Amino acid sequence: MRDVSAFGAKEALVVEDSEFSAKMLERILSVVGFRQVTVARNGAEALALLAEVPGRFDVLVTDLVMPEMNGYELASSVRGNEDAQISNLPILVITASDTDTAQGQAAPLPRIDGFVRKPATVGAVYEALVPMLQA
Repeated sequence: MRDVSAFGAKEALVVEDSEFSAKMLERILSVVGFRQVTVARNGAEALALLAEVPGRFDVLVTDLVMPEMNGYELASSVRGNEDAQISNLPILVITASDTDTAQGQAAPLPRIDGFVRKPATVGAVYEALVPMLQA
């Protein structure tokens, strides 16, 4: 495992409707060094959490396929937010979809910072997060 000290003071918001996948992502993010992981079950809940305390979260980790608001709609809402602490939040997509297809669909969005294919591994998540959180 690589040095994870840079993530030690970080807080992640995970948006995942599957309880099993949410728990796996919580564990993975804890292993890579996040001090706090908060889970939202859908995009609307995530937007409410982001608005409560802008700047609280250091990264948004989201699934693509969810009820009420999918990951693309969530990313569009985040990027379109008037508060720069929200609109500039790094977004990591964790998806069971074909990554190439998902990236192609996400291209019109202002920015999705990384993609990891499910089932996510500690190494894959770490490698995706390093460039967006150590910049």
